Amino acid sequence: MKANLLKLGVMMIASATLAVGCTDSVLDASDSDVAATYDAYDATLLDESLMVSVTEVPTVEQALLADSTADSTCADSLRLGGRRGGRDDGMRGGPGGRGGHRGGRGHGHDGGIGNIAPLGIRNYRAAAAQLGLSAAQDSLFRAYLADLRSCAEGPAATYRAAREAAFAPYKPTVDSIRAAVRAGTITHDEARTRLDAIRAEVETVIAPLNEELRTAVASCRATFEAAVAAMLTAEQLELWNTLKG
Repeated sequence: MKANLLKLGVMMIASATLAVGCTDSVLDASDSDVAATYDAYDATLLDESLMVSVTEVPTVEQALLADSTADSTCADSLRLGGRRGGRDDGMRGGPGGRGGHRGGRGHGHDGGIGNIAPLGIRNYRAAAAQLGLSAAQDSLFRAYLADLRSCAEGPAATYRAAREAAFAPYKPTVDSIRAAVRAGTITHDEARTRLDAIRAEVETVIAPLNEELRTAVASCRATFEAAVAAMLTAEQLELWNTLKG
């Protein structure tokens, strides 16, 4: 198997009109203990909780914060947080669920930390050990993981940029509501009603974008899992089908 097999999955990614938003209320990506590069056994997979959260639209409580970063240009919104301190060696993790999946920031093309939301990181080191991979298999396994990361980050970056564009028409209204509730010219209940209505509209707008990203990342993962399966023995394959979930 060739290490670049996963790049086939990129061809299935549509050139999306996808987008991101304006507040930093999802998670803070500035943790000092986030590693500068990926672990060789890290995979970037979709974090549904970040994708469906409409953090662009603040709550009334957030709108009242004088230092709210939601007044910014949205460049760093929908960021992943979570601490990498220690490796999560499970394979079945998910947001707030089973171990092995953590929020984090991935590296960009320069090898440094970059914004990868709405992706999370799942580590496959324990799986590799349980499979008893040979040196050659382990080398391929790590190469396939690198291809998976590359494949998933492309559509995620497109998603972030386009989701920001999708929210742009709503931002002036959100900012005006924020200013009004801070100034006391509208009640908290009125602000909440208006913000809730905007949030519902944004949810409708981003729904197809979410689905497109979901499909693209699923394609990347399917290509990765097929490549791994093709290099395994029958006994290893049976275990892999159990481990990968």
